[in-house]
Amino acid sequence: MLKLKNNKTCYVQNNIVPHIFALISLIGIVLAYYYFAIVLSKLLHNVYELKELVVGIFFLFVMLFGPIGLFLIIADFETIILFMDNDKVWMNKQVTFKKDRIQYKTTIKFADIADMKLIVNNCDSRGRSISSIRSVSLKKYLVLMDENGKEKRFFVQWYTNKYLFKIMTEIVARIEAVGKVYSGASPQEVIDNYKQTERKKLL
Repeated sequence: MLKLKNNKTCYVQNNIVPHIFALISLIGIVLAYYYFAIVLSKLLHNVYELKELVVGIFFLFVMLFGPIGLFLIIADFETIILFMDNDKVWMNKQVTFKKDRIQYKTTIKFADIADMKLIVNNCDSRGRSISSIRSVSLKKYLVLMDENGKEKRFFVQWYTNKYLFKIMTEIVARIEAVGKVYSGASPQEVIDNYKQTERKKLL
């Protein structure tokens, strides 16, 4: 959690899995540079084998396109940030290709929130199908609902349940701070219901 100006708070993803994936990718790129340097040295001295040349070409490909892929991975994960201020909670549009996008810009005012829950499905934050390979994976959403049952979905796949409890507690506090009595599910009830029903879909 980061405190910003004007009582604005942002909650970045705290699950370690995406960061480990990015670190492994970075190590792979560094090793590709190292191995290619060895192959290039042999090429310059004309003491290489054909299989080394083929592997060298592969690592050259990794060197050229690996950094781009790593940047896209980091941008993809790190732009999933939940924001709050005195009036509302929101997430900005995920920085990725449109066909791969899970999170679209989503906003709801605290005064409009009547209930909340955690769900799992394979749609994007608008409840629509995703056209890429991401359609086969299940996504975890924090759903905030208004008095009419209209849902606003926030992608929280890489937020731990402990962190989500803290986020939901903050949401309830801000709802009450704007003068509304919150009578929906408590943060603990949301977590318990998720563990009993939705989480099984991910296993």
